[in-house]
Amino acid sequence: FAAILGGSENSALGDYSSISGGSNNLISNNHASVYGGEAILKKDLEATLVFDSPFTKDASGWWVADTAMFRFPKGVVVGARSSRCTYGEATLSVSTEDDTFGNCPEGDGSVTFGRSNTASGKWSSVIGGYGNTASGSYSSVSGGSGNTASGDYSSVSGGSNNHASSTHASIYGGEAVLKQDLESTLVFDSPFTKDAAGWWVADMTMFRFPKGVVVG
Repeated sequence: FAAILGGSENSALGDYSSISGGSNNLISNNHASVYGGEAILKKDLEATLVFDSPFTKDASGWWVADTAMFRFPKGVVVGARSSRCTYGEATLSVSTEDDTFGNCPEGDGSVTFGRSNTASGKWSSVIGGYGNTASGSYSSVSGGSGNTASGDYSSVSGGSNNHASSTHASIYGGEAVLKQDLESTLVFDSPFTKDAAGWWVADMTMFRFPKGVVVG
């Protein structure tokens, strides 16, 4: 029950198959149909269609962008998309491929690098480190771990578990550890000691005041 309606050198070998025209068309499947000249039409279309793309693939299989400016109104994520994050507008995130440790630029205009970092303040940034948060507007954490810049315009440069909570506050990383180390090594030489009642008690020695003394 095959049929060929026209054309030249066509073959309809399948049962209930048909060819409407064209040339050199071959049907071998049952119930198949060729309307003639599809192969030529496809070739002509491919020769005339223009695919406009800003990327070309090089010999290594890399997609290479045109030498032009690119604009991303919503944002760009390099690496994993974090399922825990509500991405802000015009944001940039560079992360690992593991969603568990993905960064989260929630604030509009915010930027996150490193691992498991969050920039929730508007125009805030976390440049590196692990588990840092920049929640104040225009705030920044440069690195370290467990640091928080919650004050507007605040910054933490590094260290761990530092918290810049006041507006315009700045922590250069590790102040708490540095202070503790200094206090444990410095020797304070003073002729007074504080007793249990909070009174300053002088050493049992003579005191000399070349200028004078005012009590009251």
